[in-house]
Amino acid sequence: MTREELEAAEEAQGLRLGEGDIFLFRTGHHRRRLELGPWNNGYDGEGKAGLHVDTIPLLHERKVAAFLPDGDGETVPSNVEGVAYPIHALQIAAMGMACSDSLQFEELIKVCEAEGRWEFLLVAAPLRLPKGTGSLFNPIAIF
Repeated sequence: MTREELEAAEEAQGLRLGEGDIFLFRTGHHRRRLELGPWNNGYDGEGKAGLHVDTIPLLHERKVAAFLPDGDGETVPSNVEGVAYPIHALQIAAMGMACSDSLQFEELIKVCEAEGRWEFLLVAAPLRLPKGTGSLFNPIAIF
């Protein structure tokens, strides 16, 4: 997804990512796995959909707090020559953005469609692990 596509999706859904928002990004990764089973989505396989690197300045400018995709958010093959996985490096290391991988949005999408809305409160409390850099968590959407 390019910046232009992201901005078009915002307009179509009547919302705008802003400061402190959590960006849930559905590529269809989990749905494809449910329907067709596992596949090799790496560089020696079929690849996968993800963010284009030109979306990163938008997320930074708007001070988006977190990125939660249904895969890992990376496009394979990469759209940055010589950098296999640029999205994580830019979001986590350069921007300090909280990120997660491999969420499942299929049930959430049904609720969003039934409600006709794509904006809600997301609550997610990770485990408290001294000196930890990651944790399991169970995000809950509240409409």
